[in-house]
Amino acid sequence: MSNFRMLIVALCASLCALGSYAQQPYVLSLEQLFALADENSKTIQTENAAVLEAQQEVKVAKNALMPDIDISLSASYLGNGYLMDRNFSNGQTIDMPHLGNNFAVEATQLLYAGGAVTNSIALAKRSRYQVG
Repeated sequence: MSNFRMLIVALCASLCALGSYAQQPYVLSLEQLFALADENSKTIQTENAAVLEAQQEVKVAKNALMPDIDISLSASYLGNGYLMDRNFSNGQTIDMPHLGNNFAVEATQLLYAGGAVTNSIALAKRSRYQVG
């Protein structure tokens, strides 16, 4: 029985010794360590996403200063008309122009809004710098 125990102890010792050589040392400089930490940090990734979102909010707020142009185009087709008396007798066909179209362009520019646009831009910029 003691030979069996010695065999088990020897096998366990050899397996443990093999496991200690499984990992190789990995040397990092301080700059590499901080770069790796910044790259894989969930908090920093969340904050970067919030900063990008705040920058987009500033761009959207500045869009209110730009002119607004609306363009519409429509086409229509009408068939011939049919004209009758009040008692639905004496009907006759009336020729009408069949094709119709409509084109409209509308341009607007904000001249004065009582500071609403500039205040919304300032608010968006303030929220950008207070992220975190």
